[in-house]
Amino acid sequence: KVTQRLRDPEEYYGWPNGITVFTQCNKQADVVQLLALQPDRFDTALQEVNYRYYEPRTLHFSSLSPSTHAIVAARLRFEEESYRHFEKALLIDLFNTNEAVSGGTFIGGMHTANNGGTWSMVALGFLGLDLDAEALYRLNPQLPSAWKKITLNLDIQDQRHTLEVTPQSIIVTNQSSNPQPTQVRIKDKIYAFMQSLSVNL
Repeated sequence: KVTQRLRDPEEYYGWPNGITVFTQCNKQADVVQLLALQPDRFDTALQEVNYRYYEPRTLHFSSLSPSTHAIVAARLRFEEESYRHFEKALLIDLFNTNEAVSGGTFIGGMHTANNGGTWSMVALGFLGLDLDAEALYRLNPQLPSAWKKITLNLDIQDQRHTLEVTPQSIIVTNQSSNPQPTQVRIKDKIYAFMQSLSVNL
């Protein structure tokens, strides 16, 4: 119904005077963006009720909206929704699936922030990567059921870690030239290691 109010196909949807401003609809993630960026500030129940309220009211016309929703949905263990948003974000430039932006497309035809959002979906969403007060970082993975493994290089505090995550295990290998003693949290337990760590899930 909101889209039917367009007077021109390239009309802008968002703030300050787009057609969604005086409706319950959002052009892109807003409250859900806060949940994606600050997950530790909100308990799971509050995140879930806000995600469930805002997701159907979000038009996802910004290229950044699907990746944000995928991250939060993955953390909430909504696998089907998370993967649907992941695929939408992943294919935006490959198949030009996103709504056209006002004035045409981006320079070079790429949504560069969405490329970072796609990486974030894998790292922050499916791997559950986050900062930790007591360890170098933490992992709380929830791989999509169709995936067998995720491999990711992570450079943090002068250390390069290669993460290999399957539904059954996590292997962390320190690839640094000068490995340091490290603590990482996997799910709720902290593990200490120097060069490699293997944990069964």
